[in-house]
Amino acid sequence: MKNIKTFATKLNDTFNNPSFYERSITEPRGKALWFLFWVNVIAISIFAIGVLVTVVPEIVKFSKGNMVADVYPDGLQIDIKDGEASVNEEVPYFVSAPDELESDMANLLVIDTTENLSMETIKSYDSLAVLSKDALYFAKDKSETRIFSLSEAEDLTVTEDKVVGWSKTAVKWAYVAILPFTLMMIGLIAGFSFLYYVVLSFALALVPLAVGKVRKIPITYSSAYTISLYALVPVILIDTVATLFGVLYLPFWLVLIIFTMIVLVNVRAWQTQDESVVSPQ
Repeated sequence: MKNIKTFATKLNDTFNNPSFYERSITEPRGKALWFLFWVNVIAISIFAIGVLVTVVPEIVKFSKGNMVADVYPDGLQIDIKDGEASVNEEVPYFVSAPDELESDMANLLVIDTTENLSMETIKSYDSLAVLSKDALYFAKDKSETRIFSLSEAEDLTVTEDKVVGWSKTAVKWAYVAILPFTLMMIGLIAGFSFLYYVVLSFALALVPLAVGKVRKIPITYSSAYTISLYALVPVILIDTVATLFGVLYLPFWLVLIIFTMIVLVNVRAWQTQDESVVSPQ
C-alpha cells in the first residue's frame, strides 16, 4: 500500500511540482526510465482492460445468439473440389450483410462461379467477399481487394451445420485464448511503446533545454533529457484517457503542446543559477 501511495504521489508530481523536477536531475536517470516504463505498462493495461470490457460482452452475446444460423441461407451448400468451387443454387447468389455488421458494403457474400469472372464485375457486387470458381475475393475496403486462390485449398463441403459448428468452436477457443493473448499483447505493445517514448524523449529534451536558455536557467542536455522522461508521463496518461474515449492516438503537435506546457509549469519557478546544473551520468 505504501508503494502504491508513493507511486501515485510521483504521478501527481509529474503534472505540477517544480521542486520534484529540480530534484530529478540530481538523481540517477535509471529512476526516471523505470518510472516511465511502469507508467507505460499501466497505461497499456488500462487500454487492454477497456478493450476487454467492450469485446468480452460481444463474444458472450455472439455465443448465446443464433447470428450465424440466421445469416447463413437455408439449404445453401458450397463444394470446393480440385481447386474449384460449385454451389447448389443459381449464380450469382447474394447473401446480404446483416445490420449487426454495420458494414458499408451491401452484401456479405456473393457466389458467382461463372467462367472468366472479371474484376469489374466482382467490384460491382459491393460485397465483403466474392467466391468465384477458382478464387475467394475479400474487399479490404472500397479500393483494395485481396485474392486467395482455391488451387491450394483442400476439398471441402460447406453447409449451415458445419458453419455453425465452426463458429461455436471459435467462440470456445476465444474464451480460452483471450487472457494469454491479452497479456502477450500488453507485453509487446508496452515494449514497443516504451522504446518509442525513450527515443522520442531524446528529441523532446530540446524543449526544456530551450526553456532553460530563455529563462537563463543553466539546464544541460543531460538534465533536459531526464526532465523529458518525467514530462512524458502526463502525455502518456492523457493519451490513455483519450483512447478510452475513442481517440486512437494524439497527433504529434498536440503531444508537443502538452509536453511543452508541462515543462513550462515545472521549470519556470526554478532559480537562475551561475553554475550549470549537471545530472549524474
